[in-house]
Amino acid sequence: MEISKALQEQLASAHWLLEETMNGVTPDIFTWQPPGSAATIADNYLHTVVGED
Repeated sequence: MEISKALQEQLASAHWLLEETMNGVTPDIFTWQPPGSAATIADNYLHTVVGED
């Protein structure tokens, strides 16, 4: 298998997993700020999607 094809398949799998994980997350949960220095789900989601580029 070509490296580029393998990478495409891995990214497709990661996208599917991320979207399945986010399935059912409401806007309130998505933007909820946990106590302390933890980031919101929205911040982590953005980091994951933008980091791919």
